[in-house]
Order: sequence, then structure tokens, then C-alpha cells
Amino acid sequence: MNEKPHPGKKPKLTGRDEAMLTAIACSDPPEGYGRWTIRLLADNS
Repeated sequence: MNEKPHPGKKPKLTGRDEAMLTAIACSDPPEGYGRWTIRLLADNS
């Protein structure tokens, strides 16, 4: 998560977006799931 910016590319996530995604990923997954998946995270953000 400490990736340096790439010249000419805008970051895909803002600091706020990254914090929200981290908070969701650290919470309990939805009922019926044992862990968060990329798809679940994408659908929740």
C-alpha cells in the first residue's frame, strides 16, 4: 500500500477510497461468505 506514484498515471484510488476499502476488508464478510473476495469488495464500494 506504500506504492510510489507512477509518472503520467493518476492514482485509481484516493486516500479516502483506500481507507474505506481497507475498513470494509477488515470487517466481517457478508453472511454466507468466509472471507472477502475482490468481487464482494468491488460490489460494496
